[in-house]
Amino acid sequence: MSYSHPVPISMEGYWLTELKEEGIMLFAAAGNARDHGGSYYEDVDVLRYPRSYETVWGVGAHYDDADNYLTDDQSFDFPYYRVSKELCQDVRDEGDRWASRYKSNPQPGQSVEFMAPGFDYETRARDYNTEIVVDGTSSACPHAAAIAAYAVATCNYAYTYTQSQIWDYTYEALKKAAEKSSSEDDMVGTMQINSAYPASPTADDLIGYGSIDAYDMVRYLLGGKIVPSSTSVSYGSHDGYPFYSKSTTKVDIYRTGDYILRVNYRINEGAWQTSDDTLTLSVGSHDVPTRWLASIGLGDTIEVWWEVLSPTTANTLNAEDTTTSFTFPDAAVLPSSYIYRYDFPLPYRAKSRMYFDINVSGNYRIVVCYKRYWWGPPPYGGAWDSSWITVYDYTDYYSVGTNYLLENYLGEFNWWITTLKCWWSIYDDQNNLIHQYIKNG
Repeated sequence: MSYSHPVPISMEGYWLTELKEEGIMLFAAAGNARDHGGSYYEDVDVLRYPRSYETVWGVGAHYDDADNYLTDDQSFDFPYYRVSKELCQDVRDEGDRWASRYKSNPQPGQSVEFMAPGFDYETRARDYNTEIVVDGTSSACPHAAAIAAYAVATCNYAYTYTQSQIWDYTYEALKKAAEKSSSEDDMVGTMQINSAYPASPTADDLIGYGSIDAYDMVRYLLGGKIVPSSTSVSYGSHDGYPFYSKSTTKVDIYRTGDYILRVNYRINEGAWQTSDDTLTLSVGSHDVPTRWLASIGLGDTIEVWWEVLSPTTANTLNAEDTTTSFTFPDAAVLPSSYIYRYDFPLPYRAKSRMYFDINVSGNYRIVVCYKRYWWGPPPYGGAWDSSWITVYDYTDYYSVGTNYLLENYLGEFNWWITTLKCWWSIYDDQNNLIHQYIKNG
């Protein structure tokens, strides 16, 4: 609404209340105060209607020059800043100055709730062709209403809310996302993308909750996002399979609630598959629990990307725009490799047997090492050997399929050695490490 008057009108107030109860959001220009060439504003701190009805959100105007550019070649003392109370030089009215009206020490709803750009605002005239530059809270109010409409659309996309709930959540999001000044009361600082959301936003008489911010508002309503570059994909033994792919990621949550965390994956550029899990997450950053995906074989490539979905509408709230991939090597030590002890004749003796799969026939270097755990209190025991002991290091030709290495003797041991750790490694013909596996026995 782009009009104002000094006293409330009962019929007007009644119908605005009816509209609000239907879930309709009402915005009104705060009103402009001018000095008309010299005297200070005598009418800036006043009640103005419909802005001052409790059912209406008042919108004040501020100077917005994020690119440090003014039309009409006018200079300004606060480049890159947003100014509300500070007197703004009107570029068309030969010395007239103006500012947004407000109400000091207001009752709920009587002053402004938000600020929006309203100085030196470039738009088009009613013929839709002529470019014009306008000022005032009537120019700021449509900004706020448009952003609120975007919030309503976001709520309908992300949640199954009633109209009343949408009103409440939109107001909450606008307040939490609004930018407040970091310096003086009459100034709103430069854009603060990704600023923190206050738990209990407070309003200032002059600028309300601050400058309306579409980006942070939508981000808050959507609730969470995947942290860029946090996704990983690897493998392990799982569900009876020696090699099983798995993935994890991180999420930033801005609103406590339930979220579906979906990982999309495919193997060797096949069809995309999904794995979903619904989690209740609080505000903050979270490591997503590891998600096991599918068994993989030698030489397979798996690609993954994560997304956050609404649990009520199943619509995507945030998604990665790149995939993370992992290619399994052409040779691998199998988890079935083992260490065993034989006791005759004494002393104790241990051996290991290595099983490994080869996907491409060729020469491979196999290395077998072990460490011992010495029983007893420090410094005489209770610790592993300080270095690995190599018992096998040899290059040979191996064919495609499952191969094994005959028992490697690991030495004689006494009762104070309780545990062995074996390390099997495979290298290619260029001596590049392909795969390794460590196991206790």
